Amino acid sequence: MRPTGAPRLAPVGGSPPREGLLQLCVLLCVGVTVGSFVFVGPLIDVARHAAAALPL
Repeated sequence: MRPTGAPRLAPVGGSPPREGLLQLCVLLCVGVTVGSFVFVGPLIDVARHAAAALPL
């Protein structure tokens, strides 16, 4: 006979519940990464022109 406190099997199958906050954070990180590749080039050009305008 099994004791009454014996561990039981958990039901399997199906997908886990969606985690909206996690998905939003991942989407935000992807947006920042792609945006940095797009906007860093012009920022470097502006910094280069600003540094060239400084009197040495």
